[in-house]
Amino acid sequence: MKILLTGHCSSFFIIPWVAEIKKIDPSLDFYVLGLNNPAKKIEASEKELFSEIYEKEPTYTTITERKFQVFKNYVQDKGLGTTLKKMLHFKQFKQEVIHHFWQQKKEKWAANILLDKEVVFIHYLNLTNLEFIKYIKPETKLVLCFWGSDLLQESSKETWLGLKLALERADLITVQNHGMRFLCCTKYGWDLLPKLRIAPFVPNYKILSEINHFSKKAAKSKLGQLFKIPTHKTWLSCGYRPIAIAQQVEIITILGQLPQHLKNDLVLILTMNYSTSNDDYVAAILQAAKDANIEYVIIDRYLEEEELAGIRKAMDIFIHLPLTDAMSATLMEHIYAGNFVVTSSVLPYELFRKYELEYKEINELEELKEVIESALLDRNFLNEGNKLKIDQMLLRHYSANNWLKIIHE
Repeated sequence: MKILLTGHCSSFFIIPWVAEIKKIDPSLDFYVLGLNNPAKKIEASEKELFSEIYEKEPTYTTITERKFQVFKNYVQDKGLGTTLKKMLHFKQFKQEVIHHFWQQKKEKWAANILLDKEVVFIHYLNLTNLEFIKYIKPETKLVLCFWGSDLLQESSKETWLGLKLALERADLITVQNHGMRFLCCTKYGWDLLPKLRIAPFVPNYKILSEINHFSKKAAKSKLGQLFKIPTHKTWLSCGYRPIAIAQQVEIITILGQLPQHLKNDLVLILTMNYSTSNDDYVAAILQAAKDANIEYVIIDRYLEEEELAGIRKAMDIFIHLPLTDAMSATLMEHIYAGNFVVTSSVLPYELFRKYELEYKEINELEELKEVIESALLDRNFLNEGNKLKIDQMLLRHYSANNWLKIIHE
């Protein structure tokens, strides 16, 4: 079976996802459109997972074909009568002919990609990613995959209408948990319920495996030396990228209210290696850290999997209070590493609660100061009991078999 993956195809997600599926069913042929790794080039071993990797849609700048051929193609498609009427408004007509030319190019480009594909997955449902649907034939199976923010964050009327039409066209729709399924139905209609499938994304097992290879002391020593982080202090991180929805500024401002003798023991680990184009918010985070009078260290590059596992294991406290979320892999990795974790009680982490993972939940941001102050006084950050619970949770709910059922359904 030939399967095309398109939409948001970051290798951070796509590579482990495809690898786990192919372990179970190596006969599946995966193709991907626009695979990218913001940190580095795609490795040869990663490319081997795919029968072909297509480049993103070309950005056209010049017309290399003869003008007569461009005009002829337009007439053949639109008809001579329509063409003569349009020519009365020559400037507008010229723009329309050029647009028609580019559209034909796009259609041929898409047709070549979709020629023999039996299933198409579109990951992350925004209007840009969903434009590709117009090229997909009705007989091709279409699976639309909500990630989290594409469903949970407020959308415009235009976005709602676009997604509504796309969801009606889809054969199946995936969400990560029951809460997202309920929200999808209330937002876009309960007639979608028969199409909805719950399939959490497969975690990066390489990172989880690497976490097991470190002790807290060894991880701190290695990462402390690598990024010049003082190892005698308590390491604290909040969020994983600089975006306003993660509330880093608000969190750091609350931390600034801690007694100074406790702040002296803290070092903030600020990961600025993702969404760095958001310059204003990056500046706001740094200003908040300076105003809070807490030492901070910036990690401004993408991390290898071993380094990422090391920073998870080395951390003492992780605060995760986004306004919306689906099921954060970063949060799960910190819990798996045994860190002291604080998150919001309103986020849809019912599986974490079902498996009785131990972490702190707060209802309001103002509660954070008391929780962190108590933790810093107690100094008991390590909780290794969560590892076995997460292993059991992943085995039962995060299996790639969930996705195989969707593929073969």
